[in-house]
Amino acid sequence: MTKVLAIVGDAPNQVALISKLHKVRPIDHLVLIKKDNRPIRKKSMRQLFVSASVNLPFRKAWQDLLAHYGSQYELPKIEKVYASSANDQLVIDLLIEKKPNLVLVSGTDILRDMVINVAKSYGRIMNLHTGVSPYIKGGPNCTNWAIYLNRFDLIGNTIMWLDGGIDTGNIIATERTDISDKDTLSTMHQKVMEHAHDLYCRCYLAFLEGRALASVPQREIDEGRLFFTRHWTASARILALLNFYSTRRRITSLPSNEVILVPLEK
Repeated sequence: MTKVLAIVGDAPNQVALISKLHKVRPIDHLVLIKKDNRPIRKKSMRQLFVSASVNLPFRKAWQDLLAHYGSQYELPKIEKVYASSANDQLVIDLLIEKKPNLVLVSGTDILRDMVINVAKSYGRIMNLHTGVSPYIKGGPNCTNWAIYLNRFDLIGNTIMWLDGGIDTGNIIATERTDISDKDTLSTMHQKVMEHAHDLYCRCYLAFLEGRALASVPQREIDEGRLFFTRHWTASARILALLNFYSTRRRITSLPSNEVILVPLEK
C-alpha cells in the first residue's frame, strides 16, 4: 500500500486541493503550513497606493477565488500537524517516522535540500506549479505574468517532480487552461485553479495505479523566465491590465504551436 503525505499551504484553494486529492485516494498524513505565522512586512505609502489602485483588479480576482473555495471546502479528516515552514524540523521528523512513498506538495515555501533528500530516500515528491513550465516560473502568480507577457497561450498548469529550484523540477505533465475571450480576471483565475486541481488529481491517480509517469528535464524544452514578487511593479501591473483588456478578445486566434507541452499518458 502506498503511503502518502501531503505538505500544503493553508489557503482555501489548498484546502480544496487536499479535499479533492483525498477523494482520489485517502491521504495518510498532512502537514499544513500556517502562513499566519509568517512576519508581515510593512508597506510604504507608494506600495499602499499601488495596492489601492492598479493592483485592485488582481487583488479582487484572487480574493474572489479564495472566497469561492472557502465557501465550499473544508479539510478532510486526516492526521495532520501544523508548521510555519515546510523546512521545519518537525516536517523532517514526520517524514522519517512515516516513510511516505509519495509526498504531495503545493503552496508552500521552497523546500530545502534536507527535506527533499529525506523525502526522496523513501519515495517521490510531486509538486504543482500553476503556470506552464518551463516558460513561466516563480510568482507571485504566473497567470498574471502570462498576461503581462501577452502570452495567453502560456496560461495553464504543470505537475513536476520537485527539486530544490524554483519550479525547475522534471515535468510529469503540462496543460493549457481552456479560457475564453469572455473570461474576466476572476473567472480566468478560477478556471486556472480548477484545472490545476484536476491535473494534480489525474497525476496522483496515475501514480497510484503504477503508470509510468514522464520525467522531462525543463532545460530540454526551453530556458523560460523566472519572476519574483519584486518584479510585480506598478508598471508591470498596468501593462498586464492593458494586455488583458486588449488581447483577451482574440484569445482563440493566438498562435501557440511553438509551445511544447508534456501530455499525461492515459
